[in-house]
Amino acid sequence: MFAGNDRTAPFSIVAVEDYPTIRIVRLQGTLDQRRVADLEHFRKWVEKHHGFKQKHVLLDFKKVTQVDTSAVAEVIQAVSELKTGHFRLGVINLNETVRGMFQVLKVEQLVVFYNNESEAVEDFKNR
Repeated sequence: MFAGNDRTAPFSIVAVEDYPTIRIVRLQGTLDQRRVADLEHFRKWVEKHHGFKQKHVLLDFKKVTQVDTSAVAEVIQAVSELKTGHFRLGVINLNETVRGMFQVLKVEQLVVFYNNESEAVEDFKNR
């Protein structure tokens, strides 16, 4: 979806779906220190991509098998950048372990947890 200049999404990203007010990023596999560098590089490349527009972002963790604190740190970085543009970051399909990690790191105040995609999309439409 964001291919160009021989750049494609890292393995950790299954798909990026763009809608008028929201961008859904579907993640997969292990999100650890090795993968976070790929995600950060991809995020920066996407921001420079011609026609890129900031939107609310929804991260779908349905196909994620493991997350470590470096991945949560990358989410915090993304939140701070979105907040400067008055956009929000939401997450869906978090297992209890990952949700607990977000809570321990005190980021549940920054990230909106949704029960499902429909709820998130509806909330983002109204913002």
